[in-house]
Amino acid sequence: MGMQPSIGISKTNVPTQAIIISKNKCITQAVSVFRYLTDKDIFETYYRQYLSKRLLSPNRMVSEESERIMISKLKSIYHC
Repeated sequence: MGMQPSIGISKTNVPTQAIIISKNKCITQAVSVFRYLTDKDIFETYYRQYLSKRLLSPNRMVSEESERIMISKLKSIYHC
Protein backbone atom coordinates (compact mmCIF):
# COMPACT_ATOMS: atom_id res chain seq x y z
CA MET A 1 0.00 0.00 0.00
CA GLY A 2 2.71 2.44 0.97
CA MET A 3 5.69 3.33 -1.18
CA GLN A 4 8.95 1.56 -0.50
CA PRO A 5 11.83 3.87 0.45
CA SER A 6 14.47 4.28 -2.22
CA ILE A 7 18.04 3.39 -1.38
CA GLY A 8 19.31 6.08 -3.74
CA ILE A 9 21.30 4.00 -6.21
CA SER A 10 19.72 1.88 -8.89
CA LYS A 11 21.31 -1.47 -9.76
CA THR A 12 21.07 -0.57 -13.43
CA ASN A 13 23.20 2.56 -12.96
CA VAL A 14 26.08 1.10 -10.98
CA PRO A 15 27.87 -2.00 -12.26
CA THR A 16 28.58 -4.57 -9.62
CA GLN A 17 32.02 -5.97 -8.97
CA ALA A 18 30.96 -9.29 -10.55
CA ILE A 19 30.02 -7.55 -13.79
CA ILE A 20 33.34 -5.70 -13.89
CA ILE A 21 35.27 -8.94 -13.30
CA SER A 22 33.23 -10.68 -15.99
CA LYS A 23 33.94 -7.90 -18.52
CA ASN A 24 37.65 -7.99 -17.73
CA LYS A 25 37.67 -11.76 -18.15
CA CYS A 26 35.99 -11.45 -21.56
CA ILE A 27 38.47 -8.79 -22.64
CA THR A 28 41.41 -10.94 -21.51
CA GLN A 29 40.03 -13.91 -23.46
CA ALA A 30 39.54 -11.79 -26.58
CA VAL A 31 43.10 -10.50 -26.34
CA SER A 32 44.45 -14.04 -25.91
CA VAL A 33 42.66 -15.05 -29.14
CA PHE A 34 44.12 -11.96 -30.83
CA ARG A 35 47.64 -13.26 -30.14
CA TYR A 36 46.97 -16.20 -32.48
CA LEU A 37 45.72 -14.13 -35.41
CA THR A 38 48.03 -13.97 -38.39
CA ASP A 39 46.30 -10.98 -40.01
CA LYS A 40 46.38 -8.51 -37.16
CA ASP A 41 46.15 -5.56 -39.54
CA ILE A 42 42.81 -6.81 -40.88
CA PHE A 43 41.54 -7.21 -37.32
CA GLU A 44 42.73 -3.69 -36.52
CA THR A 45 40.84 -2.27 -39.51
CA TYR A 46 37.59 -3.93 -38.50
CA TYR A 47 38.07 -3.16 -34.82
CA ARG A 48 38.57 0.55 -35.53
CA GLN A 49 35.53 0.62 -37.80
CA TYR A 50 33.25 -1.06 -35.26
CA LEU A 51 34.77 0.86 -32.35
CA SER A 52 33.81 4.14 -33.98
CA LYS A 53 30.28 2.83 -34.60
CA ARG A 54 30.00 1.65 -30.99
CA LEU A 55 31.21 4.96 -29.58
CA LEU A 56 28.88 7.01 -31.77
CA SER A 57 25.85 4.80 -31.21
CA PRO A 58 23.22 6.19 -28.84
CA ASN A 59 22.46 2.64 -27.63
CA ARG A 60 25.88 1.73 -26.30
CA MET A 61 26.18 -1.79 -24.97
CA VAL A 62 29.84 -1.48 -23.92
CA SER A 63 31.20 1.22 -21.64
CA GLU A 64 33.97 3.55 -22.67
CA GLU A 65 36.04 2.16 -19.79
CA SER A 66 35.79 -1.35 -21.26
CA GLU A 67 36.91 0.00 -24.63
CA ARG A 68 39.88 1.72 -22.99
CA ILE A 69 40.87 -1.51 -21.25
CA MET A 70 40.65 -3.46 -24.51
CA ILE A 71 42.73 -0.90 -26.37
CA SER A 72 45.40 -0.80 -23.65
CA LYS A 73 45.66 -4.59 -23.66
CA LEU A 74 45.98 -4.61 -27.46
CA LYS A 75 48.66 -1.93 -27.23
CA SER A 76 50.58 -4.06 -24.72
CA ILE A 77 50.70 -6.85 -27.30
CA TYR A 78 51.93 -4.45 -30.00
CA HIS A 79 54.40 -2.95 -27.47
CA CYS A 80 53.24 0.59 -28.28
